[in-house]
Amino acid sequence: MYCDDVLVISDNGEATLRNEIGKYFELKEESIGPPSIYLGGKMGKVILNDVVEAWSFSSSQYVQTAVKNVEVLGEI
Repeated sequence: MYCDDVLVISDNGEATLRNEIGKYFELKEESIGPPSIYLGGKMGKVILNDVVEAWSFSSSQYVQTAVKNVEVLGEI
C-alpha cells in the first residue's frame, strides 16, 4: 500500500505518527513535520486576534491545477 498524504490532528501528532502509524507503515523521515500542503491545498499557521494560533487552508493552488488540467483535456 502507498499513501502520499496523512494528516494527524493531535496535541502530539509527531508521536502518533511515529509510535502508532509508524508501527505498521514505513514513514519517510523527511516527510514528518508540520504540513505545508494537504490534498492539493496549501496549509499554514496563522495568529487570530494576536492571541490564538490556528491552521489555515487555501484551495487556490488546487483550483488552479484543476483548471489547467481541464484546459489540457479540452485541447485533446
